[in-house]
Amino acid sequence: LAPLRKIHSHKKVREIWEDNIFPTLRRLKRGPKEFPLINVCYTNKYKDKENIAMNKRMYNLCIEKNLPTYGTTETEDTTWYLHSDQPFICQENLKVLDLYNGQRFRLLDYDEERGARLHRFSDNEVKIVAPAVFRTNFDLGYFLTNHKIIGETFKEPFCIHQTEHPAVDRKWLYT
Repeated sequence: LAPLRKIHSHKKVREIWEDNIFPTLRRLKRGPKEFPLINVCYTNKYKDKENIAMNKRMYNLCIEKNLPTYGTTETEDTTWYLHSDQPFICQENLKVLDLYNGQRFRLLDYDEERGARLHRFSDNEVKIVAPAVFRTNFDLGYFLTNHKIIGETFKEPFCIHQTEHPAVDRKWLYT
């Protein structure tokens, strides 16, 4: 596990992502079960802003590195720039589809007619999700709030943001 370190610069966060995500993307293409870097933050406002910025940046980097991209899709709040191995998180329990709130996925491919083919981290199962379900019940997973991932144990590197927030204390950081 990477040591915790305080990062004050958005540029530095993006550099860490680029250093960590692309080697991971290459390993994922060859088969081993690897995970992208997890970014944990305190507020939804911060999470949403950073997810949108990272999504655009990663999409452009995928284009530059000739990795698969799948265009864009509109959600209620924003536009997603879809690319290979993009992280997503399920936002609701959909028992009929065997999808549950907080489950993390990576995008394998996307087609506006067939939907999203997603790899679930917890059990390595591949799920196919209709476009409407994908757009309304999933969210970008580059940045996650600790409320969404509370109690999870990560085997992959993660980075904690917003350590200067008034509500963030040692207990929150430990959790």
